[in-house]
Amino acid sequence: MLRILALAAFLLAPAALAQQPDAALQRLAPFAGTYSLDGVAQVDDGTFDGTLTIQPVLGGYFQQWDWDMTMRGDGVREHVYLRFLIAYDQADGQYVIHRFDSRAADSPTRASSTTDPNRGELRFDGDALVMTWMMANPNDPADLGRFRNTVRLAPDGLRVVTDVQPVDGRPLLAIATTNAKRR
Repeated sequence: MLRILALAAFLLAPAALAQQPDAALQRLAPFAGTYSLDGVAQVDDGTFDGTLTIQPVLGGYFQQWDWDMTMRGDGVREHVYLRFLIAYDQADGQYVIHRFDSRAADSPTRASSTTDPNRGELRFDGDALVMTWMMANPNDPADLGRFRNTVRLAPDGLRVVTDVQPVDGRPLLAIATTNAKRR
C-alpha cells in the first residue's frame, strides 16, 4: 500500500507543479491595485479620467487590467472600457495580451493567432513594462500602427505613456500620457 501511495504521489507531482501560476505572472504583482486616472491626449488635445484596476484572475494564471475612462476633447465626451488580459505563453516564453475595447465591441473576442487585432505582447524593458498591439486608425481602417503603452511604477502609482508607430514609416506619434494614482 505504501508503494502505491508513493507511486501516486510521484505521478501526481508533475501535474500539481504544472497547475501552479507561473513565476512570470508573479513578476507583474507590483502593478496590481486600483488607480485613479488623470490623462492628457496629445492627438486630440483632450483629457480623460477614470479608474484602472489591475488584479490577478483565474487563480493567478492571468492578470487583468480594467480601464474605465471618460474621454473629453473637441466638444465630445466618450465613455470607454478597456480590458487587457495578460497570460504567459510557456511554449514561446513570452507574455501575451488579449485586449478588448468597448469602441470595437463588434470585434472578435477570441485571440487565436498573432494577427488577431485583439492580441498584443508584453515585455519588460529595464524598469518599464511595455505593451504593444496592432490597431487601425478609427477614422481610416487602412491606416495601421503598432500601439505601445510604456508603464512605469511611480512613487504614488503608475505613469503610462502611449504612442503609435504607423506601419507606413511615418514618425512615431505621441497619443496620451496617463498618471495613475494608487488609491
